[in-house]
Amino acid sequence: MADVTLDKGAFVKEKSSSTMSATGDESSTGDDDHDSKLERTSHDPSDDVDFTFTGALTDGLNMVRDVVKFLCTVKFSVFVAILGSAIIIGFSAMDGDICIQTANISSVRNVTSLRNVTIGNVTSLRNVTGPVTRWTPEITCLKSEAYWVLALYLYALIVMANDAPPDLVMLAFTIVLIFSKIIADKDAWSGFCSTSILAIASLLVMCRALEETKAVEAVILPILGNPSNHFSAILRLTLPVICLSAFLNNTPIVAMLMGVCENWAARSNLSVKCLLMPLSYAALLGGCCTLIGTSTNLVLNGLIKDDKNPPMKPFTLFQFSAVGYPGAVAGCVYMAIFCPIYFRPKRAPGAKAETLWERFRYGPFYSTRPDGYGKSTQSTTLDDAAAETTAAGRPFWPPKKADVIKKLRIAACLSALVTLLCLSAFEIVDLFPLALAISAAFIFIGAMTLDQAWRAINYRVLLVVACSFGPGKALTNTGLAKFAGVALQSMTSLGSFGFLFMIVLFSSLLTSIVSNSTAVITIYAILRTMKVPGISMEAMMCCMMLGASTDYITPIGYQTNLMVYKRGGYAFADYTKVGLGLTILECAVYAGMSMIVL
Repeated sequence: MADVTLDKGAFVKEKSSSTMSATGDESSTGDDDHDSKLERTSHDPSDDVDFTFTGALTDGLNMVRDVVKFLCTVKFSVFVAILGSAIIIGFSAMDGDICIQTANISSVRNVTSLRNVTIGNVTSLRNVTGPVTRWTPEITCLKSEAYWVLALYLYALIVMANDAPPDLVMLAFTIVLIFSKIIADKDAWSGFCSTSILAIASLLVMCRALEETKAVEAVILPILGNPSNHFSAILRLTLPVICLSAFLNNTPIVAMLMGVCENWAARSNLSVKCLLMPLSYAALLGGCCTLIGTSTNLVLNGLIKDDKNPPMKPFTLFQFSAVGYPGAVAGCVYMAIFCPIYFRPKRAPGAKAETLWERFRYGPFYSTRPDGYGKSTQSTTLDDAAAETTAAGRPFWPPKKADVIKKLRIAACLSALVTLLCLSAFEIVDLFPLALAISAAFIFIGAMTLDQAWRAINYRVLLVVACSFGPGKALTNTGLAKFAGVALQSMTSLGSFGFLFMIVLFSSLLTSIVSNSTAVITIYAILRTMKVPGISMEAMMCCMMLGASTDYITPIGYQTNLMVYKRGGYAFADYTKVGLGLTILECAVYAGMSMIVL
């Protein structure tokens, strides 16, 4: 280590001058203090104007910054929520005064009236009895319970937007609704009896086994290769992730591949920022391609199955794949083009696609013989043992029993995954018992331990999903769902495409501040009673479901966005700038394909 010599006098003088310039206090002594006083008394009067103007401008900007920071604090958000709740509860004093026409009720009655009846050439007036249809408008008025639920929703949304735990917020929301007697106990806790919740837990256990055996890495690593630019790198990464995420849980896929992406970026001289955000977005896009791609899809299917008067048949495994896959491919192309332009990655000078790592990626480095000094590795004579090792591609030893067992476990996991997909696609077996049986088999063959299986279940996520059923039922019981449905139905004047586009956009914006399952349950209560000419219920439900799974504009809307947030060194605004265009693109693709396919 090189020695460093410091000039003490220079260091002290520099420190004194820097301290005075930084703090501006007059505590220094000696000639420096006297000189600084002379400098303060012998300046141009015009400097006062500049200094005053600059200081005022700086103070103003600092004040604006402090105000913005205060507006973003939890205290101010809670204040707004309490104030808004008080205003809404105040409106509840007008119980029944705010009304809206929610539907037209038709009634058919037999009415007798005089009519001109022609028999032959003779026309005469006779009493004729016939059915007459009369339309009577149905008027629905808001009651005090509706205002109370609206106030609770406002408070819950603002608190969750400020990083409050969604599971505790939704649990408290449900308990308050029970004590308010707005929902019954069986409606409040019906989510805990839903098979969709149990299916989600079983799928989480399955994904943990695939993560432990590294079966996913064995499939995707050969595909990544060594790209020459960021465009091809993003496509090589996102397209396989979409295929995996269509059938596996998004969170473990992103967790497994974050480290792979970092090593791949370092080896190929790529920017990690251009890879980690597309990784998270690709997982979200892939979850929109099949029924089991994300828990949001299963929650909606569970709502349809548990509904006493279901508006449609439950979705099958690949029913909306023709809608999801075009949107996923369009999203990959968008990210491959836009991310390198936005993040502006810089390659190292003189970097090439092929590096020493690529030359020796099939084995470790070996020493050459003494006469090989100054020669290339291709022309240098190696020792016999090293030559045999290099030819084999790995150190020369026979395969161990543990290696064989590991490969058999990987094959078993991949075979079980294919079996799950086939049986679910043809609806031979329900998803929950099949996923539960496969999870038990994974534990039996040693792909994971029982403790790992229990730890794989994210109970807080399941609690959020289960506690979302009660608030969704409250919207129906208080009539708020009808009101929102009428407001949404007024957008049918935009046409079929515009109406479906607004459904996707509204669902996406709502899921950016609340959980996906909460958004699905809330909007399902609104759409289930709507009948729009020219648009099928399947198309509306599909757009709502896919919109609730597409949060690209904030890092807090989905856990995979948060996982890559700090790892990639992103700013909050990066998600908004990159995700806004992607959100609009997906809304257009989903709306257009839903009109054609469903």
